[in-house]
Amino acid sequence: MASTAATIFAVTPVCGVDLDAKGSTFAFPALMNCFGNDGRKHTVALAGGTLASTANMTIGTAGSAISAASVGVATYTVNTTAGVVSGQYFWARQIAI
Repeated sequence: MASTAATIFAVTPVCGVDLDAKGSTFAFPALMNCFGNDGRKHTVALAGGTLASTANMTIGTAGSAISAASVGVATYTVNTTAGVVSGQYFWARQIAI
């Protein structure tokens, strides 16, 4: 079965976190990490612009997510089903395990 944002959930160090969540306020701080049931690291990021649900991106030291098209480096992908807009916090999924 292929994983989608709707089927991935956190397993460590916190359990049951909805990794499809996003919003202008967030329960977790930028750059917080957890591991999902898909075996990948997920990190809270702050959208620095509009990012599609399949966008590849990089996350800066302050937690700002920037499109890979802008910086040429892709280490994460958006993990929400409908993408995010500038100023929204969301869970980003690391591309490589």
